[in-house]
Amino acid sequence: MEDLRAIPPEYAIISHTGSGECLTQKDCCETVRNIQSYLMAKGYDDIGYQFLIGGDGRAYEGRQWNKTGAHTFKYNCASVGISFIGNFVDEAPRNRQVEAATLLLDQLVQNGMLQLNYSVYYHMQLISTESPGQHIIKIVKSWPHWSSQLPSRCS
Repeated sequence: MEDLRAIPPEYAIISHTGSGECLTQKDCCETVRNIQSYLMAKGYDDIGYQFLIGGDGRAYEGRQWNKTGAHTFKYNCASVGISFIGNFVDEAPRNRQVEAATLLLDQLVQNGMLQLNYSVYYHMQLISTESPGQHIIKIVKSWPHWSSQLPSRCS
């Protein structure tokens, strides 16, 4: 895995896993392991996202925060990928998931793992996908760091 081009990253990309949701720490740990196993069996070196947010209100580490992700082609080099565990095309995320995501973003900034003036994008802004679903898009657009100005693509 390569290091990110920009450390700390310039922006966060919010997605969903498209999988079933998890509601307990035990189930979320198992879900994260299953996602990792599935992706590694397909030839990836790890989970594509740096962090995943469970329905239990916890953030789980996917790949190391300072390594280039494999979640949003042409935008991985300067971003941190945060994926809500579940499918939010038709269902809204749990409040504790949203709270965990905003807390994670704050902690990443405080710990020098995300730029102070970072921007947030939802997955569908950058690539053709249904992720993260309309319910999360509405939420992300209300966040103070959401940007409609698209970032530069990685070369």
